[in-house]
Amino acid sequence: MTENTERRLTISTTVIGALIIVSGLFLFWWNRRLIYGNDILLWAIFSATAIAYAVAGYAIVRRSQASVIGWLCFFAGGILELSLLLSMYTIYAVAIAPGSLPAPGLAAAIAEPIPILHPSSSSSPARCWSATLHAPARCSTGSES
Repeated sequence: MTENTERRLTISTTVIGALIIVSGLFLFWWNRRLIYGNDILLWAIFSATAIAYAVAGYAIVRRSQASVIGWLCFFAGGILELSLLLSMYTIYAVAIAPGSLPAPGLAAAIAEPIPILHPSSSSSPARCWSATLHAPARCSTGSES
């Protein structure tokens, strides 16, 4: 990759990250009547962490020959902020303005990957994974099966 291409890619990644943060902030503001103190604190900490990752990634990619670490910082910060954005998206699409945004179940499934990685014990592993993968969709649509 040429230096000019890497510079443009770094700036583009930083701008996309900033847009994700601003979008999350707008959704956070629109969801404020349903959000309590713990959510506010966690959102602030995670957003600050994502910004720190982006700044570190930008600095490493621009100044170091070992740019892989910088891109990993961009990736970690981006995934963290995308998770926050999709969580706010789901709250807005389900509770604030139901039906106004498409696929809130998919957004919830992408935003909250922990249950997918650690399913509860069950007699049938297939049922366990099925229930875990469909839980966000059931939650957002209100269906039982």
